[in-house]
Amino acid sequence: MKKILLKSLGYGFLYLVVLLLLLQIQGNFVILTPFTSVIFSAIIVINIYAFINYSISKSTDNLILLLFAYLSLVLGVLFLRNPALEFQYTLKWYLPKWFKYLFTNRIVFLNVIGNILLFVPLGLIVRLLYKTLWRYLLCLIAIFLFEGIQFITKLGVFDLTDVILNYLGILIGFALYHIRKGVSYEKV
Repeated sequence: MKKILLKSLGYGFLYLVVLLLLLQIQGNFVILTPFTSVIFSAIIVINIYAFINYSISKSTDNLILLLFAYLSLVLGVLFLRNPALEFQYTLKWYLPKWFKYLFTNRIVFLNVIGNILLFVPLGLIVRLLYKTLWRYLLCLIAIFLFEGIQFITKLGVFDLTDVILNYLGILIGFALYHIRKGVSYEKV
């Protein structure tokens, strides 16, 4: 148990150092911007990659700690945003229109890529924890739960396109697990 606690404190310290560096680079103190959320997701993916590749103890306890650290990040990204943002919700399907602006509009790029990358770690962690096909439904429920909380609390943006992009991130996480394990995706 001491090793798990020390490891989680180490992860927390690493996240804090990276956060402070990002704040210095950005020159502002808005902690959770799209840029920092993508960086945090990348850090979590790197930790999971190290977890799988370098045989850092693969116990369920460590995975659950990693899951809680990740969920804390997601909750922070979704609910600790700049309070100047107004609540919005969108039930329209506008993703095809966004693809023509993906590489020319910075906001569109960060929104699309950020929504995908933010949920890649969830796909990896859930795939490591659950071997049954219920993991697909569990992840979809988690996404709708996050979006539903945003809608109810009027914090952030409730958006059906985000649901699709988030689920795509989860599927990428599942695929990365299978690619690393050398299993073809058809066998799933």
